[in-house]
Amino acid sequence: MFDQNLALRKSLEDLCNARDAAIQAYTDARRLLNKAAAELSALGNYLWPYDSEPRKTVEEFTKEVDARMWRFAWDKTELPKVMDAKARSEFDTTLNDNPPPFTVANVRSALVGAYSQAEEMFARGLYEMFLTRDMGLKTNARERVKIPRKLIWVGAYVDSWGSGPLRFSYSTWHVDRLGDLDRVFKALAGLPYHPRELVTALTQAWAEGGNLYEDQFYRIRGYRNGNLHIELKQQALIDKANRILADYAGPVLAAAA
Repeated sequence: MFDQNLALRKSLEDLCNARDAAIQAYTDARRLLNKAAAELSALGNYLWPYDSEPRKTVEEFTKEVDARMWRFAWDKTELPKVMDAKARSEFDTTLNDNPPPFTVANVRSALVGAYSQAEEMFARGLYEMFLTRDMGLKTNARERVKIPRKLIWVGAYVDSWGSGPLRFSYSTWHVDRLGDLDRVFKALAGLPYHPRELVTALTQAWAEGGNLYEDQFYRIRGYRNGNLHIELKQQALIDKANRILADYAGPVLAAAA
């Protein structure tokens, strides 16, 4: 289902070389600035211009460069398609706290490991989204391990603002919730997924009047009681998702019983 190629204009080796060159250049720049400061300080006080040194240490600069390089390379793969919002949040937390050095060996090892688990990661995200979250899906109450064609998201935080246009809540949780739905069906259709694309299109449609948004995948209607009624339009994709969900959820539910 997922292409394992890294879609980059430059090779991985080029990226790692650029990372090393940037860190070395920053290190050299700090050394030269320290030398300049020492030259002026030897003459007297207050000769070095205020705030002339970079604010980040070499270690801090290296950490931030590594985190940015990991995100840049990761987003050029198919892996964002298989990562739900929770998995992406955990990935971002790891990069913020302690990003591994962006080296050829580390990147290749991470990609091999991630792609070996890609199918399971995608299925786990599907399970988390439809079977473990309290989504208030009235229409699938009888479907324990099946995604229905029609969903009702109770309390989806559709802001009414009186009699004006409906407005979807931009809280991170609700945006991620709708984004995960779009990610799943775009991946199943073999199409690229762009975060917030569905939320943006939905908001724009409502701003133009009415409470209905529709595209080739979804028919979404918002109500002033805070509910979203979502119809999944492509039955073949629903069937594909349900096969994946059944294969994954069966052993999980059996183990939990």
